[in-house]
Amino acid sequence: MVVPIICILRMSVREVRKQDLRKKTPLEWYRAELIKKPRDVGLWYAKGALLTKQGDHADAIECFKKVTEYDPDHYKGWSAQASAYYRIGDFDKSIEALDILLDMDEENETLWYQKGEAFLKQGKYIEANACYEKALDLEPNYVDAWCGKGNALKGIGKETPEGKETDEGEGSSRNDTFNNAMDCFKRVLDLHPDHYEAMGSKGSLLCEMGELTKGIEEIDRAVQGNPTLYEPMLHKAKALELQGMKNEAVLTYKEIVEHKPTGPGPSSVENLYWKGVAAGEIGQNQSALDTFNRILVRNPRHVNALVGKGSVLSQMRNPEQALEVYDKALAVSPNQGLVWYQKANTERDLGRLNEALVSYGKATTAEPHMKEAWYGRGLVNYAVENLRESLRDFLEVLEKDPSHMGANKMKSAIETRLNEQVDGALEVSLKTLERKGIIPTSTGGRGVIVGSSMSQGPTKEELVYNGIRLFSQERYQEALESFNQAIELDDQDYTLFEWMGDTLAKLVRYSEAIEWYDRAIKLKHSKKGGKPKVSGELQIPQIHGGQTGPIGGQVQTHTAQPRTIAAKGESPGPRGLPGQPEATGKSVRDIDDRDKAILGSLIEAPRTLQQIAGQQHARRATIYPRIEGLIERGCLERLWKIVTLERGTRRICLYKIVEHAYEGLDI
Repeated sequence: MVVPIICILRMSVREVRKQDLRKKTPLEWYRAELIKKPRDVGLWYAKGALLTKQGDHADAIECFKKVTEYDPDHYKGWSAQASAYYRIGDFDKSIEALDILLDMDEENETLWYQKGEAFLKQGKYIEANACYEKALDLEPNYVDAWCGKGNALKGIGKETPEGKETDEGEGSSRNDTFNNAMDCFKRVLDLHPDHYEAMGSKGSLLCEMGELTKGIEEIDRAVQGNPTLYEPMLHKAKALELQGMKNEAVLTYKEIVEHKPTGPGPSSVENLYWKGVAAGEIGQNQSALDTFNRILVRNPRHVNALVGKGSVLSQMRNPEQALEVYDKALAVSPNQGLVWYQKANTERDLGRLNEALVSYGKATTAEPHMKEAWYGRGLVNYAVENLRESLRDFLEVLEKDPSHMGANKMKSAIETRLNEQVDGALEVSLKTLERKGIIPTSTGGRGVIVGSSMSQGPTKEELVYNGIRLFSQERYQEALESFNQAIELDDQDYTLFEWMGDTLAKLVRYSEAIEWYDRAIKLKHSKKGGKPKVSGELQIPQIHGGQTGPIGGQVQTHTAQPRTIAAKGESPGPRGLPGQPEATGKSVRDIDDRDKAILGSLIEAPRTLQQIAGQQHARRATIYPRIEGLIERGCLERLWKIVTLERGTRRICLYKIVEHAYEGLDI
């Protein structure tokens, strides 16, 4: 009798447990089980997969993080993290997870493709292209990678002003880059004629190349096969606007907003995003705001949705709320140049000019090619009377787009204001030099420089005066030589570097001018309180407010080799670039983590200073001394290259690893 009773009791317990399980949702069951077994990797992964299926990617990430915390080599855990971060728009974190996966499986073409997609979403087209090429090296017929490569090349071409060569690889022009992108899309369609994404991207590229009618036809064919290709449809609408067909463009935007995808389940986050953008384009601000909010309910960290919401709030005249949204986006992904740019615009409109300058600076650091950010910063610098910094910003714009009307106009206005100060500076300099007996009074200050000091060679004051005199007479090449000689005597006076920048700008040698301005800013801020240590009485004009500032009057003794500026069209030697460190005889410092990161970025291929600075999210003036130290140590080699442009000469400096020295560091 005992045995049957025990069996009955067991059956009753099982039935109670089954009834209890029926009352619990799957998530409640996982929660209860994880309380009992908090380090069970399988349970954490299964819970994360369920949350992903439900569209709750933020909570899913927390589960996958537990998986990799308890099992750092859990491949699927890292893969799920990379995908979830991508879905919420946190592309930096997605790339970090993909890098860990690539350490485990470097020959996986899918991982390289996914990393390229994350870079593409960030607008980092050069990095994206490199990842797609890795994928294609492993699988030459990988159609999605070919499509991604085409989109990356399209982005690179858009960032390259027409008629101007790029810094990358072969120095191809914008048209060449677009043609290479077109070849990628054609290859995809040869392998897979119904690849509608490639077809839509091809149409968008045709519009970018000015072939608007052909581009619209190609996009229409793609949309017939896949009506949810909203991004190409937006390009179609823009092309219609360029053709003056505004009503047709509005109809296209409305078509995107009103389209309802067929099939079960809610619209994808990507589709919702483009619907929100289209609604904003036709002034349906409340509809756009509601759409972005729908995305953020599902994925609170979706960067693009946050940016879209911020833009709509700005249009609805809610700038304070817009700033809060931009800050949320930057908390998710701090290196988004577009977000910093839009935040800067909002701060500028609120009159917070100093804050706007900081945000514009963040934008240009994150995306150095964004000419709109440079232009916006130039306007704000002009408004607060930072004229020299403003000039530098507009020169950056002209580097990227020599025909930019606004930048050309502002550059001329600033130069007019600066030139008005030259005569006053000459008079002050003249009287000072006459009082010191360096220049005879009888010459009126307009003759040659004479005096007892000539037997010792010209002093710094004489060279500066002569440079200003030549500058005012528009004899810029001679002025350049005079300022250059003054720098040989005193390389700690940042105002001399500013004059070098002004003179090079007059010679339309913008890249070199910017380098000297960068060096001046670095030296200026290295001084205590941002002010140089000076002596003497000689005054030369400063840029802000028509004030004058002192230049050191004592000749200093240096062991430095003379710095020279190459004549236009000539290739400067290693000592020709501003910022070259002096040979002090001291041992080179040990490399730190930032140096290691710089070296790591150069393992695969040579890169320019601007590319390295962009990868390290730092200013060129900060990165340059480190590179020079690594060159002195023997770890890097500098490669010089001259590219002649329509408006002058641009110097490009490439750096590459010295393999035996790098390997000897045991990094």
